[in-house]
Amino acid sequence: SYWEGTFGKTILATFPGVAVSYWSLAVFETVLFCTAAITLIRGEFLGKRPAIALTWTLTGGLYAFIALGFGQWLTKEYTGAFNLFMYFCGTLITLNFVQSNSRQDQANGRWPAGSFRLKLPCCLGSSYSLPGLDG
Repeated sequence: SYWEGTFGKTILATFPGVAVSYWSLAVFETVLFCTAAITLIRGEFLGKRPAIALTWTLTGGLYAFIALGFGQWLTKEYTGAFNLFMYFCGTLITLNFVQSNSRQDQANGRWPAGSFRLKLPCCLGSSYSLPGLDG
């Protein structure tokens, strides 16, 4: 198969295995698609609701771009890895924009404060908060 031929001679063949890597990436991207669909259904991109699923989708997209870029790097496809890095940067800027708008709206009393938040460390020294369920 394509995956065996491409990644059979890399570290993915020994740990965690090519099939496990493929299926875990496929499941992860399916979950991201579902959260993106929830974002569209809820209309979070319009700014009338808290961007809960949108934030989770963008953050998951960052991890997906890292995983895909790592695979490109392993197979020495550096042009594709650079393209994925640019997508990563665009997604990170978008996430920063969504988070800053969410904080402004919450500070203005537009959305109720006190929602559960999970802090994820950022590689640049700051942190992004991911909104969870209102509690």
